[in-house]
Amino acid sequence: MGRSSLFAAGALSLFLGSVTGQDSCVQVASPTWAATCPCDSDGQYSFTMEGKTTVTANTVNVAVIIDSSGSVDDDEWDMSMAFAKDAVSSFADQNLFTNGGSASIAQFSSSASEGGTFYSLEDFNAFVDGNTKYSSGGTDIIDGIAKGRELLKASPATTSFMIVTTDGQSSSPKAEADAARDEGTIVYAVGVGTGPTQEILLDIGGEEANVFDVDGFDELDVALAGILSASGSSVPCAATGATVTVEFNGMVTGATVDGGSATYNGGEVVFTVGDLEATPTDFEVSLDWCGEPEGGEIIASVSYADDEGNTPDLSSLEGSAVVPTCGDEPLLDGHERRLPRRNPDAMPGKRRT
Repeated sequence: MGRSSLFAAGALSLFLGSVTGQDSCVQVASPTWAATCPCDSDGQYSFTMEGKTTVTANTVNVAVIIDSSGSVDDDEWDMSMAFAKDAVSSFADQNLFTNGGSASIAQFSSSASEGGTFYSLEDFNAFVDGNTKYSSGGTDIIDGIAKGRELLKASPATTSFMIVTTDGQSSSPKAEADAARDEGTIVYAVGVGTGPTQEILLDIGGEEANVFDVDGFDELDVALAGILSASGSSVPCAATGATVTVEFNGMVTGATVDGGSATYNGGEVVFTVGDLEATPTDFEVSLDWCGEPEGGEIIASVSYADDEGNTPDLSSLEGSAVVPTCGDEPLLDGHERRLPRRNPDAMPGKRRT
């Protein structure tokens, strides 16, 4: 049945659609129920699922590792602290803390500070304002990255980001940065001024896409914009072998899913999709709802399973569609659905013709 058949002139149409925030990176969007009166045409229910690869949909941790060596003056240190707070605030705007992620900070000169890991923007900012002090000294990037690894291990996450700023030179930090990458951390290098060589920055970031050069500390916001852009779609959401089972109150007459298969029997549909990661996938069902009580829910139950054990929030599907109230539309042959009686003197159970 084509979608256009649902919109005949004068028909009653119901649309229910929304996008809801969810804990799982597998997300549901745009549940839509379209039905017409009388019930001579099937209603159509559709929704979209995707394994979102965005920061917003995943649990991530962020560590900001700041160079506080002797080449950084007081004003530049203040700008570095502002950069750290801006970075975490920007990730907080993408559900960093809402999704259960953390933000860590440490500084390094001749060695790394203890730093800390926090689970709210308020606590992070309070620590930066009250506990981070300019230390001067050498430039031990290796120890700074090691401290970042330690802090990021404080809580599990889908992916971690480590942002390392430096305006100087050090022994190659490649081995330590590679170890962080092996643990699932994406490391960003922010080089300030002419001090750090491109080789050192590549050792930190691992690839050119993760390296950001700025001329001075007053341009750290430019580096932050680049980091936010790079991180926007870099969080994996594996969702293979997905099975979505929906039990409808009504008779399913057709079902399709992009890039997968759909089988149905009576009111039950079983969708199978090989891979949802970064692939918005449309699910559609045609439903004969005649005979169902007006105002009753269209979906009786819905469940999801995949190879990775994702548990998406399915509440936007459950209760999102109801049988329409069709008023005085005539009954159709072959259906036993009863319509509301407008005449108080009408005989109970009397059918309209």
